[in-house]
Amino acid sequence: MFHALRHFFATTLITNHAEPQDVQRQLRHKTMRITLETYVHWWPKRDRPRGIVGNVLRSALGGQDQA
Repeated sequence: MFHALRHFFATTLITNHAEPQDVQRQLRHKTMRITLETYVHWWPKRDRPRGIVGNVLRSALGGQDQA
């Protein structure tokens, strides 16, 4: 039940044009990557910043060598 309520809250934020960073903060996700991997498909394509997933994943890799 709690998980369904949390998911409803997140998707309500997203469908009401909340920024990804705001959703991350509200859900208390440790990283943006967690938020995006779970909810990116809920953001309308026209509202998605280009390259947001790639940028976040590159940022999450930090200084690791990318072979």
